[in-house]
Formats: sequence, structure tokens, C-alpha cells
Amino acid sequence: MKESIHQLIHTQSIICDFLTEGATETEICDTQNLEILLRMLRKENRPDFQALDITYLPLFLADWQGLIHDASSSENLEDVLEQLMGYPCKAELWESDIFTARLSPYYPDWLDSLVNNSELTWFGYDKKSLAFCFESDLELFLNAKESEEINRIFGIFHFLVNTLPSPSSPLEGG
Repeated sequence: MKESIHQLIHTQSIICDFLTEGATETEICDTQNLEILLRMLRKENRPDFQALDITYLPLFLADWQGLIHDASSSENLEDVLEQLMGYPCKAELWESDIFTARLSPYYPDWLDSLVNNSELTWFGYDKKSLAFCFESDLELFLNAKESEEINRIFGIFHFLVNTLPSPSSPLEGG
């Protein structure tokens, strides 16, 4: 019988493992039955989700990017940079538009302090553009920056940012 079980395990017809919660001994289950049970468990544990109308997207993005909150500390700058890590933008826009739209007030010393006292660094991207990342991630961005997929993602992000209302115009939503 052991030989038959080993053969079925080898052909992946059955699974031999601790399969149920609180199991103290190995259990055996047919792979098809286990797949069905796992699907049922995943379905049962899946949270209820109700999609919102697309009209809420601009307000959500503005909120997510910190455009509608009053934030004014170097810790808030860390949060802003975390969301925009690896995003290339014209160098002069970082401090003139991006940080000032999300932080009020924004002081350039905050960025200097972060770069000098943390692993945060910046790298050039195309002509006159730069992006921020952690030093340990720099190699990932430098190797991937020319890929079509990254450029496509940045293109989508540019589109979404350009469709948002300007920070000076009132946001609609509800």
C-alpha cells in the first residue's frame, strides 16, 4: 500500500501534508478534491466588494496623492516620495509643482535632509528629468527604465494626472 501511495504522490494524483487546521498527522487528499476545497475556501474568505462609479476616480486619486489634505512636515514629504518612488519628472517640477501641491508649506531643506540622512537618492531619467528611489533599489530602476512596460505605465500615470482638476479648482465628488 505504501508503494501505491508513493506512486500517487509522485504522479501528483494525491497530496500528503497537514491539510486541515490543527492537524497533528499528515493527511492524504485527492488533488482534484483539494483544488475544489481551496476554491470554496477562497470564495468564502473573499471580501465583499462593490465597485464605485468612475466619476469618483479623480477625487480618489487626488486624495491618494495628498492633493486635498493639508500636510506640512518632513514626515509628510516621506509619504509623498513613497507614492512617487521611481516616477520620472522634469527636475524643476519636483519642488515647484509636485511637492508644493502636496505639502503646504514645503521647504527644500526637508528634501536635502532626507537625501543626506536616509537611503533616499535620485537618478537622472532622460534629459532634464529625475526620479527618486532608495539606494538599494537604484539598480532596479536603472535596468528597467528603457523597457516598454515601464514607459506604458508612466504614460497611463501622466494621463491620469493630467485629467485631474488643478489644485486651485474645486474638486467634485460625493
